[in-house]
Amino acid sequence: DSSSLNDTNPYNRLKIIQEIKKMHQDANKRGKIVGRVIDEKKKWLDWSQYLQVVEHLRKEQMRDSKYACGKTKNEKARALAQQRYLICAIFACIPDRQRTIRELQVGKTLRMMDHETAADDFEFSYDVPYDYTWIIQHGSDDYKTGKAYGERPPLELDAYFYPELEEFIDKNRHFLEPEKGNNFLFVNKHGRPMTKHGIWHVVSKATYDIKGKRMNPHLLRDSIVTYFRNTNATEKEHEALALYMGHSVEMQKQSYDRRTQVQKVAPAVGLIRSVFNAHK
Repeated sequence: DSSSLNDTNPYNRLKIIQEIKKMHQDANKRGKIVGRVIDEKKKWLDWSQYLQVVEHLRKEQMRDSKYACGKTKNEKARALAQQRYLICAIFACIPDRQRTIRELQVGKTLRMMDHETAADDFEFSYDVPYDYTWIIQHGSDDYKTGKAYGERPPLELDAYFYPELEEFIDKNRHFLEPEKGNNFLFVNKHGRPMTKHGIWHVVSKATYDIKGKRMNPHLLRDSIVTYFRNTNATEKEHEALALYMGHSVEMQKQSYDRRTQVQKVAPAVGLIRSVFNAHK
């Protein structure tokens, strides 16, 4: 724990280590006061705007096999377009870290859960027009905060894009010519596993091409938290969202909520005014 200076680990008793920890703590405190330094307006999209990007990508990959200029798309180009849509669509229903999408493997972290054979204590969160649900399943070693939170609850994919997902798995991924031994669902144009920067590039280019803003996977997490913090969602729902995203409610408030101070105090202003008006 980097916040503790009284660690029993001898390494943490070194003067230089203690000084570095103090500097880190001080920097975090100052950051909470002064806010973000980088102007993110140039790349920020509200969550509703990001969902518009995803819908645009869905329609784009469903179009006939022609480019806008009239040239015919080959199978690889169509597969890349479908992969781009799927990556962004998965982020839309599971706003997780890029590692989750980058390391998806069918049958391991990406599984088709049959409703009839599912464990008795497994409850699907919504009705789907299928007798199965695609889920992402993480053990404690499969995500960043796994040591703190252990095995995660199943992360359900929206049935809206099952047809594209299954077509990609069964047919179109093949056209990307994945290298032998590459079992990850998504691959780059050379058939190799996607890198962190590869996933960031897919999201950034898609949002820039469609909305003129270069969002990235981490900002998507900020965006959805900020969106729901601006709604009438209950604390129980915020807690559920934090658990679903693999972090604490406190982390959600400190690191992901990008509302301005004015936006944060607005409910209090409205509450005080309502009391004041009631006693006029």
